[in-house]
Amino acid sequence: VDYSREALDKIRRQAAAEAAVAAAAAEGPDLSGAVSSPALRKLFDNQKQEESVQESLKAIARDYWQQQERVRQELAAAGPGDRLHPERARASCLVDIDGYKVLKKNNYTLQEGGRSAWEETKAGLKPANGGNPAKRKVQKAGRDYAHADTCQVCWDGGDLVCCDVCPAAYHADCLGQDLAALSASKHWACPHHSCASCGRGPAAAGGLLFKCGVCESAWCEDHLPADNDIMGEWDVFKALGQKHPTNACFITCGPDCRDLHQRLQPTIQHTIDTYEANPELRYKEAVEDEAGVMKAKKKAKKSTY
Repeated sequence: VDYSREALDKIRRQAAAEAAVAAAAAEGPDLSGAVSSPALRKLFDNQKQEESVQESLKAIARDYWQQQERVRQELAAAGPGDRLHPERARASCLVDIDGYKVLKKNNYTLQEGGRSAWEETKAGLKPANGGNPAKRKVQKAGRDYAHADTCQVCWDGGDLVCCDVCPAAYHADCLGQDLAALSASKHWACPHHSCASCGRGPAAAGGLLFKCGVCESAWCEDHLPADNDIMGEWDVFKALGQKHPTNACFITCGPDCRDLHQRLQPTIQHTIDTYEANPELRYKEAVEDEAGVMKAKKKAKKSTY
């Protein structure tokens, strides 16, 4: 590198000339052809591109606001009674009878008669959302599906505590817990909703738990027994009305549960056949389950005073 005085003066003169050309280009006509420096030429090209983009954006904004103004003028000319985009007509549950507003369901003749209290109660047993619970994105225990009538541990009936998250039911003694304490709980999730080894729920365990269909155990992927058999979906819970949960995979978790699953086939098939033959039964029992849970909770609450 030449650091002589003559070389430094030459660099200064060239820089000053390029700066003068740049200043003139900013104020006057296009002088990019007179710029010899590649850096300044790139600067001119970027400046032209940016100005082109800004002009395009201005044109788009101008067209948009002109279109909005035309629509506003057309709506104003149409008047309030003849809108270009009328609002959707609203349905009303009232009718005008001799100047009085009356509910449509109460507008009947003496010969027709109204719906009885039993019919109203019976109608309440049907699920909401057009009578099709399959359309609901989130199911609720005791509303959209019934609970099992046998304990998930011993597969016997009796006084059962129902899970608030799934169709499983249990004897309090089979879980080693107190019936009054479980019934008094506002929201109780059964052992199927946490890993039997580490206690993690599905969210903390990577989004999936492996649940045994014939016992109370559930496992995360890290602690899944090696001798398990994958079933995928559990037909008993599906027959009771529950949609297969996306965070569960049903299994038999070992040789004992595999043998139990084989011995329980008649009971399992009977449950599936009963509820698939009469789907309305699951919703009626779901309401009764919910009422029974609430009654047990109220009784447990009184007993604690």
